[in-house]
Amino acid sequence: MDLGGGPSVGVSLTREPLDLAELSRAVAVDGVGAIATFVGVVRPDVRSGEATLAALDYTAHEDMAIKQMRRVCEETCRLVGAKAIRLVHRVGKLRVGEVSLAVVVSAAHRAEAFDACRIVTERLKVDVPIFKRDVWSDGEENWVNGLDSA
Repeated sequence: MDLGGGPSVGVSLTREPLDLAELSRAVAVDGVGAIATFVGVVRPDVRSGEATLAALDYTAHEDMAIKQMRRVCEETCRLVGAKAIRLVHRVGKLRVGEVSLAVVVSAAHRAEAFDACRIVTERLKVDVPIFKRDVWSDGEENWVNGLDSA
């Protein structure tokens, strides 16, 4: 429940699986008419028709990442009028099919909730120092430029 004041923002980095139901409950503040959610999942990939993606290994400059995640969420709330945002990104090695990211937004109307969800997701890729490394089935590993991948 909203205790008054401005938007509610919560951000974190975690090695634990994400609880999407808890994140949705956290943004269900007074006055919301819509909750939008984006969930990023490690997708399968094949390199040159041979090796398959085994995992993504996420790392972050944690203090800076948390600060930037909060800034992105607060600016987005002001821009679109969102009531609450929860942004959680996993760190560590994640296998194909595991959830790596959750963005959960509430707003008075669906358009604002969807807009905020997209803005936060896109800005996360550009503004937040979270890095990923592909881990392939043949043992090869390579860093990925976040601007080039989804």
